[in-house]
Formats: sequence, C-alpha cells, structure tokens
Amino acid sequence: MKKDKLLFSILIRIILSPLYLATFVVPKNNKIWIFGCRSGKYYKDNTKYLFEFVSKTSGYRAIWLTRNKNIFKKLNKQEKKCFYMYSVQGIYYSLIAKFIFISYSYDDVGYFSYLFPLKTKIVQLYHGTPLKRLEIEKNRSAIDKFFKFVLESYTGRKFDLMFSASEIATQKFNKFFNENKKKYIISGYPRNDAIFETNTSHFLENIGKKITFKRVVFYLPTYREYPNDKSFNLFDRFGFSESRLDNVLKDNNAIFLIKLHPNEYEKSEYILKKLSNSKRIIIVADEDIESDIYPILSQTDVLITDYSSVYIDFLLRNRPIIFSAFDRKEYEGLDRGFYFDYDEITPGPKVDNWDDLCNVLEKTLQVDDYQDKRKQVNEIFNRYSDGKNSERIFNYLKNR
Repeated sequence: MKKDKLLFSILIRIILSPLYLATFVVPKNNKIWIFGCRSGKYYKDNTKYLFEFVSKTSGYRAIWLTRNKNIFKKLNKQEKKCFYMYSVQGIYYSLIAKFIFISYSYDDVGYFSYLFPLKTKIVQLYHGTPLKRLEIEKNRSAIDKFFKFVLESYTGRKFDLMFSASEIATQKFNKFFNENKKKYIISGYPRNDAIFETNTSHFLENIGKKITFKRVVFYLPTYREYPNDKSFNLFDRFGFSESRLDNVLKDNNAIFLIKLHPNEYEKSEYILKKLSNSKRIIIVADEDIESDIYPILSQTDVLITDYSSVYIDFLLRNRPIIFSAFDRKEYEGLDRGFYFDYDEITPGPKVDNWDDLCNVLEKTLQVDDYQDKRKQVNEIFNRYSDGKNSERIFNYLKNR
C-alpha cells in the first residue's frame, strides 16, 4: 500500500511538474495571508480569530476565502477583505499568498491555494485539543477524498506548521498526522483569546432585554452517532424536567443556554419546541450566534458538557464545569474512545441524569469545590493563559 502511494505521488508530480516549475516564476507576497474554515462554509474557529487579528495589523493583508454568500456580504460590509474562493480574486490571491491558514482541511480555502506549493506555507491551526481519538473525517464525499489525496501527493506534506496549546496536544497530533516534530509550535489557540474578552455578546444582550439574570449556564453536549438507535436524545432518556430545572434557575437568577450539534436538533425536536416558550431555558441555534460559541463562553459562569474538548478551552477562566456523561458506557463502547483517563482529566462533578444535574447545578451555583483541580488540569492542556495567542502566532510567522 505504501509503495502504491509513493508511485502515485511520483506520477502526480510528473504530471503537474509545470506547476512546480511555475513556482519559481510566480512571486509570493509575504504580507498576504489567506484564511478559510470548514470547506469555506463557516466564519469561525481559530482561523477566524487570527484573521481578525491580522486584519487590524498595519502593513498586512488578511484575506478570507469563502463559498458562503452571507459571510461574503458580512465581511465586506465590515470592510474586511473577503472573496469567493473560486472567484478571479480568490484564485489570484491564493496563488501569491505567503501563508494559507486552515482549521480543518485543504478545502477550507479551496484547491487553487495549493497549485504553486514550494513557497506557500500551509499552516494548520486545527479546531481544539483532541480529547477523543482523532480519525479521518467520515462524511467527506469520494471526490473530496480523491482531491485531498492528490493534493497531499502533489505537495508532499499535510502542512508546514501546526500550532497547538500544549505539549500533550502536540504529541497526539503528531501521532495522528505523522509529520516532522519541528513543524509543531505551542502557542495556544487564537479562538481562546475571545474567552478573555469582557464585552457582552450580542446574543446575551438581546436576552437581557427580555429577562434579568446574573448567571449564565451553558450546556454544550457532544454529537452522538449511535447506528442502532437513531432516536437517541439526551432529554427524554435521562429524565429531563423543565419545571425542576426552571426552579433551580429562578432561585439563582440564572439562564440555561442549550447549544446542540445541528444533527441533534431533529431527534430532540419535541422537547425543544416545548422549551421555545421558556424564559430561562434558551435554545441557541447556529444562526443566533453566527456559529461561534466563544463570545458566550467568555460570559459563562458554569459550563455543562460531556465529552467535548470545549471544556479544555474553558479551563482558562477557572470557572465551574459539570460533566453530564449520561451515556458514558455506551459512548465509550461505540465511539472513538479517549486519549486520556476520563476521570483524571475532567475536573468537576459527574452526573448520570437530569435530576442529578439539577442537584449538582444548584450546589455549584453556590459553592465551587474544584478550583485547584481545574488549575492542575489547565496546566497540562494550556501552556498559555494570557489571551495573547494570536499575537504569539503572528510574531512567530511575520519574519519567516
């Protein structure tokens, strides 16, 4: 198999050798940096926050490539540089840019960005510290997988540099990507700079116009994919009671935000419709927050999650976390499993159902017993806690 891949790689490079030679003709502009996210469909994650930092930096041209017309209109209205990835401008800037930044894969910025690869630096910012075992993306089409394989064969690498938050994250990335260790730089993630922001999110401002509150509880469960149980949802199966939760929230002047994975909404449609009239239990849709949870995380008092690595980011604020691992045995048995001992690296109370969650939440809103444990785990997963990750990455790259 390895021999076949090597032969294919050599064949691709022979076929595309004119483009390799053209690399020496097409000049690269060190001050032009290209960004994109999630197949060009989203404006979020680490590439978003580094893009916004570079956009404010004098002498540099940060360009966002997209295939989403709403993102195109929004960024241009804000006087940021944004082009459709396969437009004339998108292709032109792709070919002359010094750096290409991705959070997921090659198609974040479009395939033209890789045609003249020798002087172009591919920078992988990824989308968080891996808690669950990494795997090849399942949902890609056959043609996407083919193009990705061709491009990696042609360029001869997956990326030139990859930024992570800690040594332990770097180890897991290196084991999965199998690239030269010198390519990995510990900087912290740009999106985590937003966790230190003090400005209230527009979403919370709008809620504040309807109801007064002092505490924000944010529920962010992981997407589940149980092939033998298509109707699985986290509410009915584990004894969700709107009245019980609402009483806890009223007693503590809090609101409870629920942000599900887009694929989970249909399975929980009945309960979510019922909750749509609740004042304190609020469903958060992607369009409400432009697919970006980080401005809300900065204002969150208690995070509730299960197997999502978002809690590793939230550790930077050393605020309470409740782990709602209702279906832990099922999840570990059917999904990818974890890189770490779950109990050792989850510094907060674990609950098995909604009744337990309400009891623990009531206590947590009054007393925080896990501050020291959170500090210990944060030191493992986050080298930097200063809100200057974008600045650190920029300073590393600007003279390279």
